[in-house]
Amino acid sequence: MSNRRLYLIVSLLLTVMFGLASFVHYKTKNIDRFRPRMIQVLKHITGHPVSIKKIRYAPLSGLFTMELQELEVLADDPAEPPMLQVPDTLLSFSAVSLLFGKPRLSAIKLIRPQINIVLRDHTPLMERAQDTALASDEKLLQELGFGLTDLSIGHITVQNGILAILDWDHPEGRTWVMDHLQLGIHALSPTQPSPTTASARYRSIPFTVNGQIGPLPDTLNPFSMPILLSLEAKSVVLNDMQEILSTETIKITTSRGYLTSLLHGSLNTGLQTSTWLQLDGVTLTRKGKLAAKQPQKKVTRNLLERFSNRNEKNTLDIALRQKSIIDIDWKGIPNVEFEEFFIYLDGSPIFETKGSIRGSWHGPMQLDVKLLNSVDLERFPWPIGFPFKGNSPSGSFKLKGDFPSEILYSADLDLTNTTINMPPLEKSANIPLAIKFAITQAGDKINITNALISHPTIPDHTARISGALTPAAKLKTTVSWDIGNLSNYFPIAKQWDSKALTKLQMEFSDAAGTFPWRAKGKFTVAKGSFDTFVFQDLRIPFEIRENRLYLPHLEMMAAGGRIEGLVMADLSQSPIIFDSRLTLAGTDLAILPGSESDTDDDVKLDGYLFAQASLQGQLDEESLLPTTNHLAGHTHIRIEPGGVIGIDQSAFYKKPTTENVISNPKKSLYWNRLEADINLLNEQLTLEDINIESGETKITGSGLWDFIGNRSFELKVQTDWRRDTKNEQFSINVEGDAITHGFRIKPRAEQTKTLP
Repeated sequence: MSNRRLYLIVSLLLTVMFGLASFVHYKTKNIDRFRPRMIQVLKHITGHPVSIKKIRYAPLSGLFTMELQELEVLADDPAEPPMLQVPDTLLSFSAVSLLFGKPRLSAIKLIRPQINIVLRDHTPLMERAQDTALASDEKLLQELGFGLTDLSIGHITVQNGILAILDWDHPEGRTWVMDHLQLGIHALSPTQPSPTTASARYRSIPFTVNGQIGPLPDTLNPFSMPILLSLEAKSVVLNDMQEILSTETIKITTSRGYLTSLLHGSLNTGLQTSTWLQLDGVTLTRKGKLAAKQPQKKVTRNLLERFSNRNEKNTLDIALRQKSIIDIDWKGIPNVEFEEFFIYLDGSPIFETKGSIRGSWHGPMQLDVKLLNSVDLERFPWPIGFPFKGNSPSGSFKLKGDFPSEILYSADLDLTNTTINMPPLEKSANIPLAIKFAITQAGDKINITNALISHPTIPDHTARISGALTPAAKLKTTVSWDIGNLSNYFPIAKQWDSKALTKLQMEFSDAAGTFPWRAKGKFTVAKGSFDTFVFQDLRIPFEIRENRLYLPHLEMMAAGGRIEGLVMADLSQSPIIFDSRLTLAGTDLAILPGSESDTDDDVKLDGYLFAQASLQGQLDEESLLPTTNHLAGHTHIRIEPGGVIGIDQSAFYKKPTTENVISNPKKSLYWNRLEADINLLNEQLTLEDINIESGETKITGSGLWDFIGNRSFELKVQTDWRRDTKNEQFSINVEGDAITHGFRIKPRAEQTKTLP
């Protein structure tokens, strides 16, 4: 190249540079004079008050760059923080556009911006963004002659920004803050996608985003904009995840965490998402002090007492894997369809979820949850009083419907390996138990359409429940279960030593919507036993109202006879007080409970009993059986025919002269008829108006018999069976004790006489 040509090129470049410098100097001289016009344009475009402290030329940031200092876009509500606060904003323009008098932005850089988004009335952010974009596009056309669909910018950069989302409608005023926000959007154009990079920090967790967005459609609908992004987050030693997971009672820490997610598609045609979340070394600790342990109450007073208070620390590895499709319609209502959703614990999948949710948890949904592997429930710090321990149930759970119009909950669960502590229901692990239920909810109305509690391997052991639960309860229950097997679930039944396949039909009602509940029904047993007491055809209709239990007419066949009666119990008392009336007709004393002797020389009654009895007392709060030390009653008994096995009858044929033991296991005292009035107080029986007729012998008198085996009878004997005597009458004292279980007869110190 010749020197002349080189000289011409250098001269041309210098001329161009001088011209550009002169042009820039002319355009940027007193550049702050454009501030009112820029404020007016921004205010018109955003629809919010705008303020700019100063505009200056910034040649060090670019030859055609201006700096906006302290830019603010204010909210409509003065009580809300500014929507946007930027200490420094750099705007770079295309030199060519400046030459033709139509400035076009080539780059935007926001330095240390703070963006505040206030959530109000559940306004959809994406729908609001579209409305704002359409309004801004129209105003841009009015102000500058071009709209958003004509916008082409080389770079949009955010440097060290802050994004704050404030939910002031929440009672606690929740706030989510992301800081260290770095954003880069390159080659933004209405015709081609824009490469995008972003990074931020949330609660000390760094996030990075890479991919591309756009192009923005002509409709300016963000739901239609294509998206291809990957999200990644890594962190170590998360000391407190309470604010991230919104837990109020449990402190969660983890040694390290990892999140990766891929999003591809658009919001209205379907955004495919794939996510993996892994948290290693998760420690769960209950916060705060535990409530002081209260004295253990009895089961009849509060069935939900005796829950354990725990504050264990457990370390877990938790992971989540999900694939789903998200789409949002023109109303901004999202629909999420789960292709797969797994939760892993220590590397094993615990449950899988499939289905869809539309709108939110308050919209149409259909979810199927399968419980894949059991987990030890003790590893989690459940709320105080949580009634389940052992391994988690297995089975499935489903939700389907549209809340609040109607939603269906259904489940098929096996709780065999789960420990339940809901007194009086207390089931240990390895005791079979299954539950199926279908519950519908429509607003405040909850109905149990079908609930089945069963023993998985014994078809006869079932309990069915159906009916309305709220707002006014009206439930029907049918139970068929062996009482002996019930002791595996209700320890109270162990004390009854019973074997009987029971059938229970019951209705609960609560028309006022408040406790106490009303209940009525019938308890029936075809054949069963309590200890040695065998019975059949047991029928007990019952009713519970105003904390009182009424059994208006119980009946059964037992010991060859019939037993009928009525019972009233006051459930509001502690302990429970009861009052009863019983009638026994023709029951065989030989096979009634207690008829078997524990010793060879004891005595026992034989015969057929007829009695009318009234009994009052209180129930033991553990066994719900009468307590003998708080028992009172009266009965008139008649035994005909009958006898006492183990008493020598011949001892009553003549007047005794000395004390004599009359117990003899090979002898018996028989009678044609025995009558007596018996009064019971605590643990002692008082017998009055004893009248025994045995052939030609008549015995009258009174006596005492306590529950520890001490007996004493004052008797008068009249006999006319011997020909060498004529209607001899004499008085005797018969005593027995708990040591020898024997009876002794003593003469009374009184004059005998012969009746005329």
